[in-house]
Amino acid sequence: MIASAAAAPNSAANTPNPPRVHPSHTLHEPSSLTSRAEDYSILAAKTVTLSQGWIFPSEGGREEEREGGFRTERRRVTRVVLKRNVRDIDRDRQRSYLHQMKLVFPPSEPLSFPSSSPPSPPPYWEECSSSAPLEVTGVLALSLSPSGRHTVLFKEEEGGKEGGKEMYIEIYGQREEEEEGGGRGGGRGALGGSTLLRSVKLGQVHGVVMGDSWFGGFAWNEEETCVGYVAAVKGGKGRGKSVFEVAPPASGSVDGGSVGSSRKGGKEEDDDEEQQEKGDRFVYREDWGEKFEQATNLGLFLLSVKTGRVGRVGGVPRDVTPGGVVLSKRGGKRAGRDEGVKGGGHESREVSPPSPPPPPPPPPPPPFSPTYLLYTGWADLPRRLGAIYCYNRPSSIYAVNVQPLIDALTHDKDSYSSFIASSTRSFIAAGAGGEGDGKQGAASAATAAASASPPPPLHICLTTSDALARSPVFSNDGQQLAYLGHETGFDTHNGPMALRIVQWREVVREAEEQQQQQDEKSATSTTASSSSSSSPPPPPPPSFHSPHIITLLPPVLDPSPSHHNNFPGLWTDSLLSPSCWSRGDTHIYLTSVWGSSNVLLRVATKEGTEEKRVEKVEEAMDAAGGGSVSLLAMSVEMGGMLVAASSPSDPGGFGFLAFPHEEEDRKEGVVEEGKEGDSSKVPKVITSEKKHVLYPAPRLHSSAVSSSAFSSSRYKELSRDLKNMRWRVLKVQPKKGVSSSSSSSSSSSNDKGNSKSADLPFEAILLLPPSKGSSMSSFPLLAVPHGGPHSCTLTSFSPSSAFLCLSYGFAVLHVNYRGSTGFGAGPLESLAGRIGENDVDDVYQAVLEVLKKEGEGEGSNSPTSDIRRKEGGGMHLLSLDKMRVGIVGGSHGGFLGAHAVAQHPDLFRVAALRNPVTNIASMTTSTDIPDWCWGESLGLQSYDYSTFTAPSGEQLAKMWASSPIALVDQVTAPVLLALGKKDRRVPFSQGLEYYHALRARGVSVKLLIYEEDVHAIDRPKSEADHWLQIGEWLHRHLQ
Repeated sequence: MIASAAAAPNSAANTPNPPRVHPSHTLHEPSSLTSRAEDYSILAAKTVTLSQGWIFPSEGGREEEREGGFRTERRRVTRVVLKRNVRDIDRDRQRSYLHQMKLVFPPSEPLSFPSSSPPSPPPYWEECSSSAPLEVTGVLALSLSPSGRHTVLFKEEEGGKEGGKEMYIEIYGQREEEEEGGGRGGGRGALGGSTLLRSVKLGQVHGVVMGDSWFGGFAWNEEETCVGYVAAVKGGKGRGKSVFEVAPPASGSVDGGSVGSSRKGGKEEDDDEEQQEKGDRFVYREDWGEKFEQATNLGLFLLSVKTGRVGRVGGVPRDVTPGGVVLSKRGGKRAGRDEGVKGGGHESREVSPPSPPPPPPPPPPPPFSPTYLLYTGWADLPRRLGAIYCYNRPSSIYAVNVQPLIDALTHDKDSYSSFIASSTRSFIAAGAGGEGDGKQGAASAATAAASASPPPPLHICLTTSDALARSPVFSNDGQQLAYLGHETGFDTHNGPMALRIVQWREVVREAEEQQQQQDEKSATSTTASSSSSSSPPPPPPPSFHSPHIITLLPPVLDPSPSHHNNFPGLWTDSLLSPSCWSRGDTHIYLTSVWGSSNVLLRVATKEGTEEKRVEKVEEAMDAAGGGSVSLLAMSVEMGGMLVAASSPSDPGGFGFLAFPHEEEDRKEGVVEEGKEGDSSKVPKVITSEKKHVLYPAPRLHSSAVSSSAFSSSRYKELSRDLKNMRWRVLKVQPKKGVSSSSSSSSSSSNDKGNSKSADLPFEAILLLPPSKGSSMSSFPLLAVPHGGPHSCTLTSFSPSSAFLCLSYGFAVLHVNYRGSTGFGAGPLESLAGRIGENDVDDVYQAVLEVLKKEGEGEGSNSPTSDIRRKEGGGMHLLSLDKMRVGIVGGSHGGFLGAHAVAQHPDLFRVAALRNPVTNIASMTTSTDIPDWCWGESLGLQSYDYSTFTAPSGEQLAKMWASSPIALVDQVTAPVLLALGKKDRRVPFSQGLEYYHALRARGVSVKLLIYEEDVHAIDRPKSEADHWLQIGEWLHRHLQ
């Protein structure tokens, strides 16, 4: 894996002489529940869940060294910050930590040297001076500025009005005197500066800040004076007042003022929900479903780092929910990046030898180009459908000029108030700052004009030619904008996206022209309606013409079966923000699902045909050992990116992947390998004749998640077992085909209805526990189909799968049946209208294929030889017991598990199901995704998104016939059910209905109810308990 540069985990050469392991913690020798819990805690502690990353230059003074008659150049230092999430089982919460490290690049060549020059020393990792991880568990969201000079934390603490919680912002950085002083105390070694500059209460400004990866996100302007983000508008869900509620006495605090186009006579209209009428306490306010209950009325906000003031951007279209903000580049200098350091220090950003000069830059933008805020706007359909894991929700990318608001927020109070009173751009601004100098600043009121209502700012829709558009990211020069789009959209909840580029400067030119036209129309409209008491409706957002859009990668319907590595299309949630562009803006880097792995892709932006435009970054994939890779951060200034990788047998790590130098031929160099938690060791450098160079980091320390300390001996034993666990990806030919006419794909208008890839092989990932000393080891087998159904089980580390494999001795088979992502749109859409048939057949076929191949024995030509291994001097044959087969699944995987025990009772002897879909007919009117019920059971284009209609009797009959409840009389296998009581995706009643049906028929069934959990059952204590319960249930029935 990345941190150890080991061989592929499914290669027998990885551990030629593994130590003998005592046969404990397997089915052959049962263990206590306490020991199983210890195993789960160990595996959860070893999991490396990196959710965010940042790369910064580490600035300081210049060093020179003289030795042996030659002088070395200054070293270059890259500072890396990582956010890691860990499970705290005892406290039943997720905890987050920031880790800081440095990657030091010594001089690669001396300036002058003797004839026999020494070899170039490899880079090495160092711990930062404050190496202890910084816990940020109480932080709702955080953002580090691109230069690393500032950190903004959004917090929520007890102590608000009426016993509620108080929202506030903390801004960390450096004072001017610290910047001028330099040295260790004033440099950038500390995270974003060590000084709390100010703390701003947000109770009078907006509600909860969206810190998720869908609606949330933060954007810094180029000068690093302002941050854009998304938050709930005041008066959101649950904020109304009851008729019987007595107003609390005035607390003496000053409410931040607000000005906008909806203000009439100093009072806000209901559109902004800034004021709630009495009696609205229990009025229903529609949200975006599972895990997005707080996303009822979201707004766009800007925070001035200098003054602490917060302003709301007005004019967002009424039928749009904003999210995922980005700020355009003005072409000026970034604070702390181009100016150099003001004081002394101990490190320098300079590289030696100097890189070849870059190509001539494009013409610079106008010196005073305004800053635009870009965001993804999700359309409010006749009803809001669940958003999480649903990538087919109609969306567009909008842009609005926010330079006037930024200027007002960063100026002094008098200028700010003057702007609010006289602005012709109608930004709704709320004062919340104060001169705090690290102390709590009181909310400052903004003076508002009570009469004149300026027109709303112009919000331009950039992507009117796409039904789906999201994730805008600017190029380094600010001239181009990349985004993910799809022209027609798709009915399934996931599908391949196109990668497109917008010529941004052309958009700005059009925007300025349209802004001028709107101002003229608004002035005319204001004069004509001065005597009218009603305000004219806002104009529709102007569109932007498609000739400025270039498609780099279109969606892929059918990957060619003639080539194993043929590109299956882009299957990614988003592009990396704030940057995914390489040096010179010649390539875009992103991760995408390709088969059963998440891979790193490099897409050419300026030349190459579609066939040659995209390539895998093989250096990252080699480092992953056949596993999966994620992209955490990128820095053109520091010449590379942060990547993380893991595999089913390796919790993984991270490393710095350097951009290629096209002019250089790199040679392979290997140095001492780093050990877990030991940053003093130099890691192995993975290089080749290829273009990129990977510098793996030392392992992060394992994070304990239980106060019940696990024994060091068991930790070492389980770690050894994990290394000896074998896995591989299998290709399985489906038994039943699907006629091409059934796939009315919307992914390509030219190929619609001509999908021929539905009969292509699908994949499965087989995990095998290490043998325990006997010459013949036989394991029970668990089939584990994923949920969705349009998702994919990846070749990455899963503590639950490793737990079942190592602690109980199960072989685990993850089935990526037809309908999974990463294989093209044709195979995915072939499942729509055939759930309960094709997907069940694929799971059944995969199990039969594995049992056949792994049970053929020695002397055959089967793939069994791939899993024979030397152990203790002898050969060991691993076989699977066809009489001990179970199935485990959640959501749609639970749907398949319930179908499997009914359709194939002779094969599947036990089932463990988590929040399973059991009766689609009864689910369709109670779930947050009714379109799933229609599309998956009735077929593509069966759901009408333009209206809300209850299903007919005929449609309900078809839904019921596709459901496991229709076959409940055929179930004989014991069934364990685990349900989240607050599940809105697959309502709690689904599992409860199935439980009563099984119990009435005399089937052995056990029901677990987790009162505070939603669909995922991902609260740490619930997650740990239900996997222990699953393991014990399977163990009891597969002995």
